[in-house]
Amino acid sequence: YNNDDDVVSFLELYNGDGPGSEKFSTFVKWGARHPDRYISIAQNGDVSEATHNRIFYAISDMGLSESYCLIYKSVPDSDRVLKMRKIILGCK
Repeated sequence: YNNDDDVVSFLELYNGDGPGSEKFSTFVKWGARHPDRYISIAQNGDVSEATHNRIFYAISDMGLSESYCLIYKSVPDSDRVLKMRKIILGCK
């Protein structure tokens, strides 16, 4: 990708339930391998709440809650980060 905004635009596009699910599954698997880049994209102000919800559903669905809990624990606290930790299953 060229920049975070390109990825955010791609994630914000509705592709239907099946293709959309695959898109978010692929994104969270990639994000687990590239946590710094994932955080940069996820904290982009243009990511809608609906897209965040789809991301966190995919994290849970892919069994990546523990990995993402570690990712969010490595990020300085902010209101958004604290909210994300609450959403991730088992992350305190």
